[in-house]
Amino acid sequence: MSNTLLVPLQTTEEFTLEDDLLVSAVWKPPYMGGLFSISKGSPTSIRVVDRLSGTGLWRDYDMLVRSIYHSSYMLLHFYGADGTACIVNQSYKQVHDVRFQFGQLYVVSTGTNEVVQLDQGGNLAYQWKFPGEQGSWHLNCIDLWNGRYVVSCFGRKEKPSDYAGSWQEHGVIFDLESGDVLWDGLTKPHTPRMDVDGRQYVCDSETNRLLIRQADGSITEILFPGAFTRGIAFGKNYIYVGLSAIRHRGDEKIGPNSIPNARIAILDRTSFKQLGQINLPSAEVYDIVITS
Repeated sequence: MSNTLLVPLQTTEEFTLEDDLLVSAVWKPPYMGGLFSISKGSPTSIRVVDRLSGTGLWRDYDMLVRSIYHSSYMLLHFYGADGTACIVNQSYKQVHDVRFQFGQLYVVSTGTNEVVQLDQGGNLAYQWKFPGEQGSWHLNCIDLWNGRYVVSCFGRKEKPSDYAGSWQEHGVIFDLESGDVLWDGLTKPHTPRMDVDGRQYVCDSETNRLLIRQADGSITEILFPGAFTRGIAFGKNYIYVGLSAIRHRGDEKIGPNSIPNARIAILDRTSFKQLGQINLPSAEVYDIVITS
């Protein structure tokens, strides 16, 4: 059986996909996750690379770093010109995101409520350990804004019960080193990003929105009904946004008002107009990177 799917773009107008994409997806029973390669052109094609549950992706020059999700340990795969490597460490759990920059590896260990800096051998160089019970902050994604690392989280509470049963507007993006809050009032935020023009982006996941903050502080919101937004990538002329099917947390079933499967929404980089969507063979999207 072929692992390559020819998938027509679901578009509102004629255009050709200009970027090659890699997409990671988390496995949530009974729905499969995996790593998908999407080829530019029209019709586009999707190659199912594997079905491992994946979270953060990072591509820089000739290196790709990939986090395989596990509740009990960190599992990172490295793919480069000189071959592949793997790092496993039981000190870190439920890893959601990874960055490899300036010769250092940054890992968001959601299960231990910390961000760690590791050397190329996986040895601890520095850690930012935050207070509270496991999962009380739900740290998830990391990015570089104006030369400083920022992290998104669901809230900064001591224990999950402090949310009084709701995560509504407790989420923030904060400066990793200083702890200063850079964006608040968010609901289960993921994927903070900054483009070359200095605009700041975040997936306000639980409210089904992508938020874009201009330099003057004004905010543009783009609504994706029935979708849990997570994952952003900037292409030549398009912005790619991950849309996941919404799950009922108790029984893991897709909600009645949810999109039926994961998708990649394609936006014009200038007008933010939605041009189309790509259907994915999974229920969720975690991360998206541009590749070749």
